[in-house]
Amino acid sequence: MKNKEMNILRVSFRVLSFFRIFPKSEKLSLYDCLQQVFIFFNALMIGSVLHFYHNLRMDTISIDEGVEDFILILANVGFSLGISYFKYNHKNIRLLMDDLKTFDEFGFPPGTRSLSRKINHLTIGFTILGMVLYLQHFFYKVFYEESCAELNIKYDKNDICGLSSRFWLPFEISFSIKLFVQILDFFYVLWVGITCVLIGFVVGCAELIIIRVLHLKMMLKDALSSVNRANSKNLLITCIKYHSHIISLTHRYNECFGKFVMLFLMQTGPTIAVASFSIIIEPKISVMLHLSGWVVTLFTFCVSGQRLIDESSLISQTIYDTEWYELDISLRKHVILTLLQSQRPLRAKMWMISEASYMTFAKVIKMSYSIITLLNGTLTRKNDP
Repeated sequence: MKNKEMNILRVSFRVLSFFRIFPKSEKLSLYDCLQQVFIFFNALMIGSVLHFYHNLRMDTISIDEGVEDFILILANVGFSLGISYFKYNHKNIRLLMDDLKTFDEFGFPPGTRSLSRKINHLTIGFTILGMVLYLQHFFYKVFYEESCAELNIKYDKNDICGLSSRFWLPFEISFSIKLFVQILDFFYVLWVGITCVLIGFVVGCAELIIIRVLHLKMMLKDALSSVNRANSKNLLITCIKYHSHIISLTHRYNECFGKFVMLFLMQTGPTIAVASFSIIIEPKISVMLHLSGWVVTLFTFCVSGQRLIDESSLISQTIYDTEWYELDISLRKHVILTLLQSQRPLRAKMWMISEASYMTFAKVIKMSYSIITLLNGTLTRKNDP
């Protein structure tokens, strides 16, 4: 019998395989290691770190410069560590993906093909959005911002202008080197796109678990409404196995992606706070683009996690809405087992910190507001005579 499989997460998997985020073999090759070094020590990362350090040492840094450097450094560190995590955990992620696209034992959940297309479209749309936001930031900084040259004159600095990030080197560079760095800076948009694909991949895996929960609830209704006692018993046993399978998939999902999502969560609060504080002091398009990208990504994670909690919480409600108590005592035992299993909702955990949910989204925004208040109070006391 041919395995019941679907070509799900097709876009994400092809992009991640092409760029070797999913290595071709189980062991990482020299190319994979060099690629990781190149990603971490890219032009934006080196330039932002040197610029931030130099201006702190010379005490010539302004608020908007410091915020921009901080956001870019934090984003680069998180992005590099996230890709490293995917690379070194690719074996477990591949195994999880193989199980998510296999429907041998319990059949295809209704709407799976439609969901697969929506996941692919979501990934493409999210990636295009991220790349467009970065390109807008790049061209705005390169062609429309004159503050770099003005600050160089004001503070007698030697920042390299014409790049999408603040960039400083302790020596003069030629036009050809500057052009080369600018080209590297431009192609950083590819890595922004890959990050968006990673996010779409993680959210897509969660949605494939959610659709199984919806399928389980439909099977429970059929089992409890069947007039055939033997058929009801077989269906209920299948439902118990299906629920255990879904719980196992959720645990493996958390093992594969919990640290990745936790890493993103730890970056998001400070980044949103610092970017918002900078906009309050001096609204700038480049910082607004950063802020919008972080908020949209956080909300996407939290919506997917909340859907998993809500749908798994309704499993017991599906049973309560039927007349299960009128079944034979042998069938009621199977129903009680399912009820016991469904008492704890499934959660997309962010490692040991929290889970993806609306509550987590609210907590991050609240934490960001607290940081903004602290920064604003510090600035006010500093400016008071």
